[in-house]
Amino acid sequence: MFESGLIKRLFAADNELDRFDILTEAAFSAEKFPDEWKTDENRLSSCETRTWFRLVRDGGVKLLAESDSLFVKGLCMALGEAAKDLRPGEDIGFAEACFARGIIDAGRRDGLLSLERKIIEFIDQPEDKNEKSN
Repeated sequence: MFESGLIKRLFAADNELDRFDILTEAAFSAEKFPDEWKTDENRLSSCETRTWFRLVRDGGVKLLAESDSLFVKGLCMALGEAAKDLRPGEDIGFAEACFARGIIDAGRRDGLLSLERKIIEFIDQPEDKNEKSN
């Protein structure tokens, strides 16, 4: 189900330090999130850290994110990989998979689940040719 190289590496890592390194690397290599997008409308309120996101239709869904936590930003990048080919009516399951593997605690799972719901809502909306982001 999770075919991304990032997610495969994350799930294969057997200790917290390796997982942190993988997610930090993903955060550093992520596309720049413009400062003007750091608004209350784009902020993920259910997250323990200050995290902003934006969804864009780009032949699928593209998740752009910024966080004051490199770990969380890396998780968002991995979630974006998990959701990029999502079709209407499908579930992602990334947050639960991370929680089951001990990668995240219940609080981070809840934050990721909230973001998963926003992605699913975005995917389930009919595509408006003039709409490019959330």
